[in-house]
This record gives sequence, structure tokens and C-alpha cells, in this order.
Amino acid sequence: MPKTFKAFCPNCETITKQKFVEVGGFILIGDKMIPVSLKYYLCLECGEDYEIPSANYDPLAEAYHKLAIMNKN
Repeated sequence: MPKTFKAFCPNCETITKQKFVEVGGFILIGDKMIPVSLKYYLCLECGEDYEIPSANYDPLAEAYHKLAIMNKN
């Protein structure tokens, strides 16, 4: 089981038990399913997930970059 920690949940509006999740997923662009890595936090009390914006992580930019490479070939 992933390590849990306490942090502020924007849905609960309080400090809750949470875990960081990193999984593979897909973003649909046009008619193509583009594989991307998804990173988010999951509140173990309310079950909601959320992202914290980061300049180093943008799954949509990753998807468009991969689509550009696919279209080059």
C-alpha cells in the first residue's frame, strides 16, 4: 500500500489523510488515445482526487508532444 500522509484537502477544507498517486492513463485528442503519466493526490477521507499545478508536470502538454511525434512518422 502506498505511503500515506496528512495534508490539506481542498474538498474537505481541512487536514486529512492522503496518498500520492502516479499511474498511466490516456488523453483523447481528436480520435487518438494518447498515453500519459498521471500524478495526483487522493484524499482518503472524502475520496476526491486533485492536482497541485506544477511547471514540471502538464499531462496535456505531454499528450500534444507525443501526438506531434506520432504525426511526424
